[in-house]
Amino acid sequence: MSKNSLTLGYFLQYSLDSRVVIELKDETAVEGILSNCDSKTLNIELIDAVLYRRRTQSPPLRSPSIFVKGRNIRFIHFEDYPVF
Repeated sequence: MSKNSLTLGYFLQYSLDSRVVIELKDETAVEGILSNCDSKTLNIELIDAVLYRRRTQSPPLRSPSIFVKGRNIRFIHFEDYPVF
């Protein structure tokens, strides 16, 4: 197994089409289906996305797709963990 295959980027590439919730550093959360991921920068594209802003009274924002910069990600939750 190569060193590159042990990275978070590789895991995310393997997990495409999985439903995820991404927590951002500003406490915003984005839920959607993982459609694309750059394995080096961890930039992520979600489809069928819902954006939840914490500490506001605004309703969730729905979007057909959303782009998340890797440097803004705090944590990624997976609905179903892929089996290796």
